[in-house]
Amino acid sequence: MSLLLLTILTPLLLALMILSPHLRPWMRYCLPLAVVPALLLALKGDPEHLVLPFMLTGMELGLDPLRGVFLWLAVLVWLVAGAFASRYLGGDRYQHRFCFYWLLTLTGNLWLILAFDVPGFYSGFALMTFAAYGLVVHNASKEAQRAGRVYLWMAVLGEGLLVAGLFAAVSATDNYASSLHLLPAAIAESEQTLLISGLIFFGLGVKAGIAGLHLWLPLAHPVAPTPASAVLSGVMIKAGLLGWLLLLPLGEVNLPGAGLGVVVLGLVAALGGALIGVCQQSPKAVLAYSSISQMGLMTLAVGAALMDAQAAPALMGITALYALHHGLAKGTLFLGVSTLGRNPWWLLPLALPALALVGWPLSSGAAAKLALKDALPAALDTGWLLALLSLAAAGTTALMLRFFWTLRGQLRESGPRRPDPWLLACWLVGLACTGGLFWWLPLQELPALVYGLSPGKAVDLILPPLVAMVLAALGWGLLRQWLKWPALPPGDLLLPLTALMVWLSHQGHQSGRAVAVPGQRLMVRGRVLLDWLMLDRGRPERLEAWLRQQVAWIFLLLLCLMMLLALSSL
Repeated sequence: MSLLLLTILTPLLLALMILSPHLRPWMRYCLPLAVVPALLLALKGDPEHLVLPFMLTGMELGLDPLRGVFLWLAVLVWLVAGAFASRYLGGDRYQHRFCFYWLLTLTGNLWLILAFDVPGFYSGFALMTFAAYGLVVHNASKEAQRAGRVYLWMAVLGEGLLVAGLFAAVSATDNYASSLHLLPAAIAESEQTLLISGLIFFGLGVKAGIAGLHLWLPLAHPVAPTPASAVLSGVMIKAGLLGWLLLLPLGEVNLPGAGLGVVVLGLVAALGGALIGVCQQSPKAVLAYSSISQMGLMTLAVGAALMDAQAAPALMGITALYALHHGLAKGTLFLGVSTLGRNPWWLLPLALPALALVGWPLSSGAAAKLALKDALPAALDTGWLLALLSLAAAGTTALMLRFFWTLRGQLRESGPRRPDPWLLACWLVGLACTGGLFWWLPLQELPALVYGLSPGKAVDLILPPLVAMVLAALGWGLLRQWLKWPALPPGDLLLPLTALMVWLSHQGHQSGRAVAVPGQRLMVRGRVLLDWLMLDRGRPERLEAWLRQQVAWIFLLLLCLMMLLALSSL
């Protein structure tokens, strides 16, 4: 059996252990084993291609240099987080349920990375998206259930836009068994290039957490168990980025207007994520907004590639590199919250991935940020953009300072405790990947770029973090003397949306009569729906309980039938 197919089948087959009461207690020990075929595939490194004649239109799997970078990211984060979860879940009563959703999510993640065909990419993307709901709501708290509802609503919105964009793109190729590599050229030659590109961009942008569609992210990351937070932020949000690089007409056509709009969205996320993130009270919430901010910089790179087709190939490779750097560093930080947060002395090594995110010289962040700045097309090589990028770097520094401050407060409440040896060992492996493995994986010339820093480039990297540290110290001193530190709950835009719906509802009821105007009636119904989504009122308990109990089994049964049909046709 091909290693490509084994990479996808292994976690899916391990998920079947949930059907046996005798095997369920062993599921958590199998979480790191599920990634072993993917690790062997990544180590092999040779481009592979496999065409399987089943699943209606056929199934096409493969590996190329771009997918190889994302495969390495997925392997490293899922492997370390899976080993971490095997101990972390030790006292969890519902650990088998978590493992089941974990393995399905991993299957979808690996499938979308290796898929060369449109149905395979979407199937993997959808499986990863909806299986991850089980990871978000695992704790079953009110906060987790609310985050899960927002996550599902945003996921359905994104899936709808993505399906529409894929149907339109495939129809433009006149080949309904279309390979992914045919779509960018077909979209570029289509008369509806902007429409198709917009549908795909926003459909995948929900997962990538772009500005305005990021609502699920700061709610889901803090409430999910720590290993799930690591893979959500480290790997899963990069699925949208990979989809952009594979599907959008990058390098095929110049779209200056659309590209500039994407650049602006990226800057809004980079700066807005930092501004809201420093007002959070939980370390995991701060890290969630940091992910939004960093994804904004990657979105900016995609926008620059849309603007200039000649610069697109270099920007695509650098964006993949940035995703690898961010995924490893952010996964290590999330795991460190539970590993090191109870011992003050162990907070010092946690500063290493934080400095990488800031872009300190000789770090992976320095390589990624310098490469991104050097690859920007001439149209964006302007003083205002470079100034905003420096401001975003200062915002990242402020976020990391806020992260350590909230972590310090969490430590005070829980009291010091010696780290668990197994969890600490897993975290140290992640730290080693962040600091060392990064350098030789995708692009060999980038380490030379950083080690050969000119004085001007070194100043560009060091100055924004230093300025941010000084301003943070001054601001903290002033706020401590005269003001309280500003606090915003996660979910930011949900608050004004809820307030607007409540106000519209009250306006209708204050008239003292039944709401007869169609527009008002629609707004009131919308308010009831949003109220259920956000404020946990009127939730249909029976329907939700039935869905939790039955849909997963039906979904698993359908998947098993599909895989049996696939294997029978080999």
